[in-house]
Amino acid sequence: NHSDPGKHHFAKTRPMIVFMGRLTGQKGPEYFLSLAHSVLHHIPEAIFVVAGNGDMYKELLFTTAHKGLSSKVLFSGFVRGNQKAKLLDRADIFVMPSLSEPFGLVAVEAAQRSTPVIISKNSGVAEVLPSSVQADFWDIDLMTTSIIKLLNDKGYAQQVMAGQNNELKNVTWKSAAQK
Repeated sequence: NHSDPGKHHFAKTRPMIVFMGRLTGQKGPEYFLSLAHSVLHHIPEAIFVVAGNGDMYKELLFTTAHKGLSSKVLFSGFVRGNQKAKLLDRADIFVMPSLSEPFGLVAVEAAQRSTPVIISKNSGVAEVLPSSVQADFWDIDLMTTSIIKLLNDKGYAQQVMAGQNNELKNVTWKSAAQK
C-alpha cells in the first residue's frame, strides 16, 4: 500500500522513517536523531521526519544542523487528522524510542496503516504488538540494523506487518485504554 502511484507524491522513491510525538526527553527524540545519523551511513537516500513540537524543538534543530543532517531530517511540527494519516501512510518505518511510555497509541495507529514499527521495550504497547521490532531506546545499533533489514528485505518487512496486523485484531480500544 506504500507504493500506490500518486497516493503521496512526497519523495516517493526515498525510504522514509518517522518519529511522531511530543519533543520532550521522555519521548527520546534525540535518540531518533542519533538513529538517523547512523542509518544514513548505510542508506544515504533515507529521509527522517520528526512530527511534533515541544520544549526540545530548538535543541533538536541545533543537533540536526551540528550533525550535518539538515537536508535529511525534516521537522513537520505537530500533525493531526488528515496530515497525520498521510504521514503514517507514507512512512516506510515508524520509530518510537521512548524512555518511558505508559502506552504509545501512535505506534498502534502506525501499525494499523501497515507500517512496520520499531518501539522501545519499555512502552506499554510492546505487550500489545509483540511482532513489532522491539529495542532498548538507547540501542541505536539494533535499531539501525532493524531499519536496514526492514528496508532491504521485503519478506521480513511483510512478516513484521503481518504479525502486527494479526495482533491488532486483539486490540480493542477498551483494552488499550485499560493499559
